[in-house]
Amino acid sequence: MLKLESLQLENFQCHGRVVVVFSPTITTIKGPSDVGKSSILRALGWVCLNNIPGDEFIKEGEKETTVTLTLSDGKEKRVIVRRRGKHDNAYELDGEEYKAFGQDVPPDIRDLLQLNNINFQNQHDSPFWFNESAPEISRRLNAVVDLTVIDTALSNIAASVRQAQERVALTDERLVEAKTELEKLEPQRTRVEEFKSLKTLHEQFTQHNQRHDRLVSVLGRVRQCRDLQRNLEEKSDDGRRVLEDLRGLLDLTEKNVELVGIIRDARALQGVKAPPDFAGVEAADQDRRKAAVAYAALDRIVESIRVATSKAMNAREKLEEADQKFHAQTKDKLCPLCNQTLS
Repeated sequence: MLKLESLQLENFQCHGRVVVVFSPTITTIKGPSDVGKSSILRALGWVCLNNIPGDEFIKEGEKETTVTLTLSDGKEKRVIVRRRGKHDNAYELDGEEYKAFGQDVPPDIRDLLQLNNINFQNQHDSPFWFNESAPEISRRLNAVVDLTVIDTALSNIAASVRQAQERVALTDERLVEAKTELEKLEPQRTRVEEFKSLKTLHEQFTQHNQRHDRLVSVLGRVRQCRDLQRNLEEKSDDGRRVLEDLRGLLDLTEKNVELVGIIRDARALQGVKAPPDFAGVEAADQDRRKAAVAYAALDRIVESIRVATSKAMNAREKLEEADQKFHAQTKDKLCPLCNQTLS
């Protein structure tokens, strides 16, 4: 913020040239009567307010008077010059000249100074505001502080308070109504809790029912596997009997080989005049034919045994896998049929 630094008067009233350097706090001008103390205050008011025509301030015998006001904040310095002559009436701000400003201070300089009449008091003025009427004090105070802003703010605050009180009252009413409705809904809340409990029980029942259905299905597959195992065991017994028949057929085959040898020897002896007795040969040939038929039937039985054995092995593997799954799913659980713990 810029502060007054110095005031220089040239040919102003009784002063030829005088420079007043202002103190940062309080500046006091003292001296005997009629030496120009008040002239310094007039010069300051003249340059700041332009409230008096400057013709009467020109020192007798001179053509022009100049008042220079310097402002500074320690970093920036601004210089205001007020000049008045018989043919000259001007302001200057940092060397820029202002004319045709009438009885007002040029706006740029007025905005820089931020001063008005309330900032000045002459020696013959009454004590500051103490002898003024209340309306005059209000008028002057309003010149310093815009009281309408305070009045408007107070009015807005009062309106906001009233609105807030109305909202509080309305909120209290709604709160009472809400509490009443809440009390009315208390039985429904109990019903809702009961419904939630029943819903949980129904979900548990559904899960148990699904587990029961899966268990029944597993038990059914186990029974099927056991029936299949029994069928395979029966076919295995049939296979054993077929193997025994096969061993008998092999014995017949060996006999057939012996018979073929005998027939070959018999053909070799066909040139003998006294033919041997072929009764035994014919009986052996009949046995051979029967053995061939039995061998063909036995071959078919062996093939069916191979197919049945392969199916039995596959069924056994499936049975073992189903049995493992069954034990894994039912271990340490209650059987839905006998209600005993399954191992």
